[in-house]
Amino acid sequence: MKNFFLTEPFYGNRYPIIWGALFVVSFWMLFVSAKFYINDFAHHPQFAIFEEGFLQLFFAIVKETPDADKWFTTFFVLDFFFPLFIAALLYCYFKDNRSALSLRGIDFYPFSIGLLMAMVLSDYTENFLYILSLECSNFITSIEATERIKRILIHVALILALLVFYKTWLKGQLDNLLKIIKSSTLSILSILAIILLLTQMDQGSSLVIELFESPLNLGATLLMLIILALALSHHPSTFLFLHNREDDKLHGKWVMGKGFLDSWLVYFVKDSKSGDTGESNGVDELAKPIRYFIGAFLYFAFIYVLLFTYEKFIWNGFPATPLLLVLVGLKVVLLFFLSKRFKTRAKEGEGDDNTGDPTRKYPFYKAYLWSNFLLLLLFASSLIFSTGYGWHRLTLIAVLGFLYLRAIKETYMRLFIPDGLKLSESKRGFLFFLALLDDKERNFLASFTNKKEIEEQAEYFPRKPIFIKWTAIAAAVFILLAHFPIVSFHINPILIFVLYLHLYYALLNALVKTYFYYNQEDNNRGFVALLYRNSFLSIVAIVGLIYFGNQAFTGSLPFDIHSLSEEEICHYEDYFLNGECSSGGEVDRNIYLASYGGGLRATAWNLLLMSALDDSLGSEESFTDRIRGISGVSGGALGQAFYPLIRMYQEEHKDSIIQLIGKGNFLSADLTYLFGADFLRLSSVPGLMDDRSRVAMKNYWRVISGCPCGKIDKTPYHLKWRQYHDALGYYPPLIINSTNINRRYGVAFPIDIGANEFNNIFPYSINMTEIVDHRTLSYLDVVSTSERFPIFSSTATIAGKGHFVDGGYFENSGILSLMNFRRYWNESLVRRLNMGSEHSNFPDSSVTQKTQDLLVIINNDPDSYLNKVLKESKGNKRKNDPFGLHVKSTGLLKSTTSALVSNFELPAYLQEYYVADKDPTVEAIPIYQPFPLRYNNVKNFLGGHPKDTADIRSILNQLDFVHTRIDTALMEYMSQNPRFTRAERMFNSVWNRSKDSKGIGKRNLRWEFAPPSLARMISGASYRYSAAMLYHEDVQLQMDSILNFNLQSLNRRVPGSSTSSYVQ
Repeated sequence: MKNFFLTEPFYGNRYPIIWGALFVVSFWMLFVSAKFYINDFAHHPQFAIFEEGFLQLFFAIVKETPDADKWFTTFFVLDFFFPLFIAALLYCYFKDNRSALSLRGIDFYPFSIGLLMAMVLSDYTENFLYILSLECSNFITSIEATERIKRILIHVALILALLVFYKTWLKGQLDNLLKIIKSSTLSILSILAIILLLTQMDQGSSLVIELFESPLNLGATLLMLIILALALSHHPSTFLFLHNREDDKLHGKWVMGKGFLDSWLVYFVKDSKSGDTGESNGVDELAKPIRYFIGAFLYFAFIYVLLFTYEKFIWNGFPATPLLLVLVGLKVVLLFFLSKRFKTRAKEGEGDDNTGDPTRKYPFYKAYLWSNFLLLLLFASSLIFSTGYGWHRLTLIAVLGFLYLRAIKETYMRLFIPDGLKLSESKRGFLFFLALLDDKERNFLASFTNKKEIEEQAEYFPRKPIFIKWTAIAAAVFILLAHFPIVSFHINPILIFVLYLHLYYALLNALVKTYFYYNQEDNNRGFVALLYRNSFLSIVAIVGLIYFGNQAFTGSLPFDIHSLSEEEICHYEDYFLNGECSSGGEVDRNIYLASYGGGLRATAWNLLLMSALDDSLGSEESFTDRIRGISGVSGGALGQAFYPLIRMYQEEHKDSIIQLIGKGNFLSADLTYLFGADFLRLSSVPGLMDDRSRVAMKNYWRVISGCPCGKIDKTPYHLKWRQYHDALGYYPPLIINSTNINRRYGVAFPIDIGANEFNNIFPYSINMTEIVDHRTLSYLDVVSTSERFPIFSSTATIAGKGHFVDGGYFENSGILSLMNFRRYWNESLVRRLNMGSEHSNFPDSSVTQKTQDLLVIINNDPDSYLNKVLKESKGNKRKNDPFGLHVKSTGLLKSTTSALVSNFELPAYLQEYYVADKDPTVEAIPIYQPFPLRYNNVKNFLGGHPKDTADIRSILNQLDFVHTRIDTALMEYMSQNPRFTRAERMFNSVWNRSKDSKGIGKRNLRWEFAPPSLARMISGASYRYSAAMLYHEDVQLQMDSILNFNLQSLNRRVPGSSTSSYVQ
């Protein structure tokens, strides 16, 4: 097992000075390049974009940016050392393996030496050219050719190094290595799943921030990572038996435990006569180190997630990926240093593992024991800093230190410290206590079982399998509790995912082990053995997974329908002809409100804006009193649907309810049910439990109603709208938009207008709330049809109508259905005029002389805001001119996927149509949620770099202007709403230090705020950011324009003056 590390294939332990110098230089170069970073346009001083004019623009921007030239020069000074150390290591490697460089009698060693010299010389030449070009542009044209030559030389040297590695080590181990990789596939995929979900999904980083805000969630997640690392490194040993089943029969057998702790647990017991470890022959020496590294890489995966989040929100340009590679390399090299020391000291040690002095035979054993204390200290510090500061640099440093030390200890402990090793009894004290933490002989599991009986039966005590089994059972219990919404509301989704990962992997591993057990000759009797021996159970399991998984994604029980009386329904004649249920009068200019979708980000932004507009008008008037119609999609629909509920039930606590919704955790219940009850189709059993989308609505209702354990409101959609009229005096029709899976879009409209008139208003749509026999859907069920977040939400099923998914799949702004309603409303005015004096309560002179209406668009889409910023960067004269582009090359799969998942085009067209005054009867004012933008966002949005360098310079200036205005809004919010952390309240810190002449520093702002993502859960920092954007200058101007819109006052009814009330 240890020989693999003593073969020195990478020569990490033979040249410690070179390796040490290389890592020191690497860390400094990463730091310098991060300080040099210029808003994504220049990530790195080695600017490698050679399109016409780009290098000239690059050097000009470096000169103009404060301190950039200093970091630029410092980087290339350090870069004189980096290639020298790399060449030195490769030279030693080639020299010690010179025979591997011979091919058909030709010695390529002299060629390799010349190649290394040329590689260093080309790198030095490139460095000189970059430094000189900063002062003299004449050298710029030579950089591209030098760069290309250097890359060719590096690639050739890398190929030679890989060839030597293949011939000296990989060739003899390739078959075994492939077996190990196959057996570790699930473990590797599990680690990749964590990385992808927390970095490539927009909401992943928000979950990390929220994790740091909860010390209980943070502590539980760190403990689960320790458990999962052990499981991921242990499970591949089971799958390894699939490759050598016949051979393994000679080395032991599978047994099933009969005690309390190991009941029904199957594990492999070696044959004491064979002297073998029990794992498959020929691969054990290689398998165990790689498996231990897999456990360590789980920690590195989470380290990368944290560094990625830090780069995204705190330090733009921070080299997360290169730093992770350096940290992994440092761990590997450190392990080789330790293996060298182990080899030397092992020869000097006396006695065996248990009676000798472990501090002599096993190097760094005391340091290893003290690392236990340091881990405890870092773990406690993480929880303390999380309690006091939440998402903060101190918490981040403590967690990173804990994870990195665990990654090192995970490998060193299991490779070089034998099981059961302990300090001698005479060496009592704190070191002895630390030794007990890893003393397998005093493992707590042994005290709960008859170890002697197990040893007599199997001569082996399966500590790791028992530990994995019971932690998987604990995970299952925890997941069952999380199916109660009041519990899942307080559990971070990251913890939910890790629990499920551990549980399902353990179940799969148990299934495979049981298959091995029943396929042994002495266990192949009985019905169960017959099933396993014929792989029947495995087939059933696979089919079951496919079926249940498909059902979890595709369907749910139909919504319940609820009764309405005739008096509770507003019909077509009442609203469009007689003026009942409407404002009671007509105005020259109407306001129409459309709300973009965007998950909880959209919900919070809509609630905050509606509340701010209401507050601006005072207590005598509400902004909705001025609106003729509202249309919302997805999260925007939820915001517009919840706001009148909050006004009805929690008017006095409006701000706190909005904050609870904005900071709410509605994702954990989705994940819990997605992989739990919905996956097992329990929600399809009538009366047993709700699906995840209904549970989400229950959570929303409990927050709004203020009753955590109260029953959900089941008031029909039409009646709830009538209740708004009685309680609020007037409320415009609320149009909810969804998408039918049969290529039509679903619309909910609160007025019963009949099938013909409905199709006239909303062509090619489905009336989701059609009243049949005075029965229809509940208000909250209708609202939930619009927000069916991809994957995390199930489809909505409406009896007789079909299946519905998120409204954003069809049109994500709500403008389309809203403008259709406006068109029909104006046509109905003409009808009323032609009907004569019977409907004289409507003015007749204003109908034919209709002036502009106002279309308000509440937009939370970052791409829409970026589009606005790009237009502003070109000025008014050129704002509609397209950019000429250096188009980026992209693959077919990426292009097709991007086109399929994009929902930007149709709403962008509709918004642009009205904003650009294409309809002279409509004035459009979009209220954008501002976002900090980076040049990478520009490249991805446009599909490449603009060709005109003047456009690039203008864009960069505009991005700086955007960031400045956002920082101004954040500082204004902080001055009006000072936030004291728990630590500051505890220690009575002086808050005024953040309000001095320097203001609240940018770094402090970035720790306090985080731009919200498209998610079912945004962090507290993201909610604060959304609230702060109400202070943004653009938002303030847009709100003023809306409130000052020239219109006649509506003849509103006074709230509560209605003769009949439907409020329950």
